[in-house]
Amino acid sequence: VSLTRAQFVTLLARSFEWELPSSPKLKFKDKVPSYAQGAVQVAVSKGLVKGYNDSTFRPDQPVTRAEAAVILDRLVNKKGATKKVSDKGTWPSWASTSINNMVGLGLIDPVGGNYQPNKPTTRAVCVVALYRILHQEK
Repeated sequence: VSLTRAQFVTLLARSFEWELPSSPKLKFKDKVPSYAQGAVQVAVSKGLVKGYNDSTFRPDQPVTRAEAAVILDRLVNKKGATKKVSDKGTWPSWASTSINNMVGLGLIDPVGGNYQPNKPTTRAVCVVALYRILHQEK
């Protein structure tokens, strides 16, 4: 099951026990669900997520594997070893370094030798990555 952008950021907030504002203030044109507003505000303030060029957040849009890699890369801020992944030529330029880091750190696994950056991130992939991050830090 894929994870939406709002759900992904909320999961990060809960996993890392972020202190959320009681009255979140967001500047996006579209409506972010109330359950995610505080998490989105904190994620934006931490520089983990940004909106799109049209000033939207698109909270109900599935978070892609490329977007997940960028967000998690900003969160962990560590360099991963380069690993061979067959579809490297299809990676968006804005996510290439982050995908390489996430695969290299073993946080997000390729699927059958491919990263598949434009596919939606599943809940399972997200939970495994968060589990690995939380257990690496200890």
